[in-house]
Amino acid sequence: MINDDSQTSIGDLTSFRNMTVSPSQSTQPLSPIHRLPPELLIAIFSKLASPVDLRACMLVTKQWAHFSVELLWQRPYFAEFKKYQAMVAALLSDHAFFNYPQLIRRLNLSFIADKVNDGSLTSLTRCTRLERLTLTNCSGLTDSPLKDILEANPRIQALDLSQLENITDESMLVVADNCPRLQGLNLAGCKGVTDGSLIPLSNNRRLLRRVSLRAYHY
Repeated sequence: MINDDSQTSIGDLTSFRNMTVSPSQSTQPLSPIHRLPPELLIAIFSKLASPVDLRACMLVTKQWAHFSVELLWQRPYFAEFKKYQAMVAALLSDHAFFNYPQLIRRLNLSFIADKVNDGSLTSLTRCTRLERLTLTNCSGLTDSPLKDILEANPRIQALDLSQLENITDESMLVVADNCPRLQGLNLAGCKGVTDGSLIPLSNNRRLLRRVSLRAYHY
């Protein structure tokens, strides 16, 4: 199984789109921390252990809000399906303050696998910057909309589709054609995947280093 370190709880994150942030005070000199380059601010914020702390940072300035929300949304975690539904509502909103679909980098739905089906994943086609996608035990999924998600995400580096018995070579051929950065792939228990897609996959994906098929690793 490919390790996934998604750990930021989605919690109340979807309510952040309605927040207001403090206006900048142009008549006052900036404090030293406000003069830090963006990359250093992001590095500092990334050390904050609690989403509550990042939420507090969002209320300081628009710049802080931008950096904080990016960290909060890059690895959402779902222990309950209703929190996933809240995230989907934010993704589909036409009035969101932030571009949420483009913030998500790593997504792990294995903890709500029994609730996931084709319909609940349709909105993920709006996310086009995924790097890691874990769908372990989401047995209700088929090639649609998985193919569309994979076509929209050429940056994917790690893909875990273990125990998805209903996916076929169709999805894997999309990976072979569209995911040049793929390094890890878990297909354990994917009975519908055959050499018909694995051979093109091995020929096209030169960065691929780890593949799991059933109980064997190659």
